[in-house]
Amino acid sequence: MKRLRYLPALSLLALIVAVFFAGGMAPASAHTGLVSSDPRDGAELAAPPAQVTLVFDEDLLPDFVNFNIANADGEPLSIAGVTVAGSTVVLPWPSDAPGNTYTVSYRVVSQDGHPVSGAITFSYVMESPSPTPTSSSASSSPTPDSSSPAPSPTTSPEPGPTQTTSPEPTDSTSSASPTTSPDTNPVSSTSSTGWIIALIAIVVLAVIAIIALIARRR
Repeated sequence: MKRLRYLPALSLLALIVAVFFAGGMAPASAHTGLVSSDPRDGAELAAPPAQVTLVFDEDLLPDFVNFNIANADGEPLSIAGVTVAGSTVVLPWPSDAPGNTYTVSYRVVSQDGHPVSGAITFSYVMESPSPTPTSSSASSSPTPDSSSPAPSPTTSPEPGPTQTTSPEPTDSTSSASPTTSPDTNPVSSTSSTGWIIALIAIVVLAVIAIIALIARRR
């Protein structure tokens, strides 16, 4: 029975160990997240953007910032000159990129070493230039008939001039109507703490079992 004096102390030790494991694992579940983007996810633009800006909630490691851009058909789009400043990433957008739906996928690593990946999608349509209207007009000038002096005093009237007017030119313009199929499929990172609770329960049960075994033998 004297050994049972250590039971409260051992139980307190088990509780401290469980709290330590729970507290040590909790920061690992917090990952870097995307705070905002310009254009926003799912945006439908009237013209191509000058750049794509992504803002995260933690500073990033510039050497571990990766991007992949593809259109709706899966064709990749290459860009150059990506800049990373703290938690902000700026991707210059090529002005000659044709109108389409684009998905910008990213994988970044924050300063504390936590990787995160996701994607944003936006679309725009480039209007085709209108063709220059061509006009054609033809006019014919009448050629008056030459009159010869008539031997008689009676003169025949000269035929009046006839004019042929061509139809007015018609302008044809073509415009493309935007067709957008935003594919919003952002990848979000969530963590589960179920295994942490299970680990705590196992540690506590193991300690209680050891205490009970010691008390039974004494």
